[in-house]
Amino acid sequence: MTFSMSKPLSQCAKGAARMNKVFRYLLPLLLIVSVIIPFVNPIPAYAVSDRYFVMGQVFIVDGAHITVAEAGRNVADCTLNITDDGSTGTFTLYMASGTSATLVDGTSNISFAGEPNLAAGLNTITAVGTGTATFDITIGIAANWNTVNSWSAASGSYCTASVPTSTDNTLFDANSFTAGGQVVTVNAASFCLDMIWTGSTNTPTLAGTSTLD
Repeated sequence: MTFSMSKPLSQCAKGAARMNKVFRYLLPLLLIVSVIIPFVNPIPAYAVSDRYFVMGQVFIVDGAHITVAEAGRNVADCTLNITDDGSTGTFTLYMASGTSATLVDGTSNISFAGEPNLAAGLNTITAVGTGTATFDITIGIAANWNTVNSWSAASGSYCTASVPTSTDNTLFDANSFTAGGQVVTVNAASFCLDMIWTGSTNTPTLAGTSTLD
């Protein structure tokens, strides 16, 4: 007994026509799906952020009830002129790496932890009464890479940004260094995506024996 798999040509033609009709409807749908899927489930990308190196400087930030005329970036001794709106309030001093300073009562009554010596990083100062305070700053020449007190999230802004990772650019610019001969020491295994020295001043040195990838 034999079996024949052949079909009349008319049936084959009808089958081909039906397949063509299916593809005519299916092809636009496939094109739409191919466009939509990348937006629904995009390929993840690394988030790149910038970290600006800072040392040898202090940043003063006003509080809710206290304003300081000298708010901003400071690199020299000065008298702080404090305005109190009538309510006891605070302001903040951020001490970058390679900096030491003292803050002493003048005609405004101030208090803070460790008084009169300011600690590295964030210092919250309580002030009572409009008046002055004496601010003495010493600019050093040594700072470590692996500390939040050496990094800012913006040029010319305060320290305490996170230490750079392998997805962060590190920038050393005109606001990074404040004295000649300052040294940045890579004091622990450290990372960055790119290192940019455009605009840096005062002939700084990058030193250390730890890895920097």
